[in-house]
Amino acid sequence: MVELVVSCGLLCWLVITAVSQWSNPIERYVRMHDALVLVPRWHFFAPNPGTRDYHLVYRDELENGFLTRWHEVRIPQPRPHNVLWNPSKRYLKSIFDVT
Repeated sequence: MVELVVSCGLLCWLVITAVSQWSNPIERYVRMHDALVLVPRWHFFAPNPGTRDYHLVYRDELENGFLTRWHEVRIPQPRPHNVLWNPSKRYLKSIFDVT
């Protein structure tokens, strides 16, 4: 029974996410009531593609409570001539989606 409830919940979330990718009355209703921002909105292409630049940084907390300095995770820059095969592009996309 639990599996059925979880499966139905995930299916509903998928359908709501798919419908909310285009501007329509359902999308506006979902945005107004999505207080926890659980429904993502992806802008892969025009008219409003994602154009921001992010930097992923981290620091460690040692056993004695001391915090180390911030370290930036180096993100590989995509090479413009890799039109058909560009694995580093997936890494950049994942960083963008996580932030």
